[in-house]
Amino acid sequence: MTHSLYDEIGVGYSAYRRPDERIAARINAALGVSRTVLNVGAGAGSYEPVNRSVIAVEPSTEMLRQRSRTAARSIRASADHLPFRGGSLDAALAILTIHHWSRWQQGLAEMKRVARDRVVVLTWDPRHAGFWLVQD
Repeated sequence: MTHSLYDEIGVGYSAYRRPDERIAARINAALGVSRTVLNVGAGAGSYEPVNRSVIAVEPSTEMLRQRSRTAARSIRASADHLPFRGGSLDAALAILTIHHWSRWQQGLAEMKRVARDRVVVLTWDPRHAGFWLVQD
């Protein structure tokens, strides 16, 4: 696995990154009745649903180090090669991470492969300066 950008820029990330309850509620609703969820590009876990069985995938050692002891089980892997059997989880989730993926099409295909029911994605275009979350 190659060096992750967040191994450099992610130092101290968990100290200031806090989930927005409005976004968390939308994510939870989008997951529907899914009981098992793969969180791809999970970072420190700020948007992981607590009412489901979650497995986090994150390529950055630094971000994995910052996950709380009560966070979901995590593994170091990248979106473009998910180490799970096809259809092995109810849902795959990716929150504000796709813009960091070098092979985002492959990552989305992998999410679709491992999810039995649904793929939930919240993303943004970093070239668009007007995105409200970045401004707030």
